[in-house]
Amino acid sequence: MGLAPPYNIEFSPSPKDRTADTPILTIMNNLNLAYESIVSRYIREYRPYANKESLHIRRMTTLSEAISFASSCLLPTGKRHPHQYRIPARALVQAHQKLLSTNFSTISNFDELHQLINSEISNIYRIGPLTVYDISHRIGIFLKMGPKYIYLHRGTSIGAKALGLDITQVKIAKEKLPLPFQKLAAHELEDCLCIYKSELWELNTANHHSS
Repeated sequence: MGLAPPYNIEFSPSPKDRTADTPILTIMNNLNLAYESIVSRYIREYRPYANKESLHIRRMTTLSEAISFASSCLLPTGKRHPHQYRIPARALVQAHQKLLSTNFSTISNFDELHQLINSEISNIYRIGPLTVYDISHRIGIFLKMGPKYIYLHRGTSIGAKALGLDITQVKIAKEKLPLPFQKLAAHELEDCLCIYKSELWELNTANHHSS
């Protein structure tokens, strides 16, 4: 897919503008415009659906109800979430049973929640880091415990690497991302980096060719 405005980051200054710093500044400005476009599209096209899911979870009355919904990996419409549509039903049933018997009373933040859920279900066949994160996030919504860091799974790691970030850790601070991305919460950045990973790599490649 070719780069279209505002993603064209080629630089062709007039002679009077040719200084050592100008190409770098222009590339960075155009990169920021590209990042702002990605963020704006995420807010417009994906945030409303995420907000609907959050509202659906917040309306639940018991933790058991939230665990059942989270581990079944369903959308509010009752359809399987696309992130988990390939996971065998028996694996999700196992995860559901494990989490229903898990003690969440000592958990005080999302990091602890994610660590606990990972320890309980990550050894189940076909339950990988993305599913562990998604289930943790859904239960976290009910418990009012949102992530303060961006958790890395395969898709999100690709997007983060395109931004030049260290992906050797389980999670990264949102402050490490370029300024335009700071408009999004950590859980939105996890989603955004995954959704737009291919576009971010195109920008990364064009940036290297132009610098």
